[in-house]
Parts: sequence; structure tokens; C-alpha cells
Amino acid sequence: MGPMNTDVRGTVKIQSSDPHTAPAIVFNYLSTPDERRNWVDAIRKTRRLIETKAMDEYRVRERSPGKQVQTDEEILDWVARDGESA
Repeated sequence: MGPMNTDVRGTVKIQSSDPHTAPAIVFNYLSTPDERRNWVDAIRKTRRLIETKAMDEYRVRERSPGKQVQTDEEILDWVARDGESA
């Protein structure tokens, strides 16, 4: 889970005229207040959904980010380390 419509904009820059040289890609993840808030909200809403009665038969222990990750700062640290885009 994670934000699907973000205000974050990254960059792709050509590094060389050599077509075999990879471009420089900067994703800029978590670079805006809106994106940071959306990530925290996404984690919290997913947890609430998983805790509903309808999910009882599917629920297992939370593996990632893990129940120990609770504060906004802890969630954002986890996203910065392990988050990925789709």
C-alpha cells in the first residue's frame, strides 16, 4: 500500500552521450509534506482494515513495517528505508 497520486516530482537526467551510460534518476520520495502525510495515513488505514472482523481468517502477524513501528517518524523512517514505488 502507499500513495497512488502524489505531488512529488523526480528527475531523470542524461549523464553522457554514450547510450550505455545510465541516466541519473532522483525519485524525491517523501520530499513533500503531502506525500509524508499520505504515507503515514496509508499505513494507519491499512492496519485498521486488517484488524476488522472481515479479515480475521486472513490476518497473520504484521511483518513489515512491524507493530513496533508506531509514530509518524518511525513510519516515515521505514518508508525511507524499505518503501518502493509501483
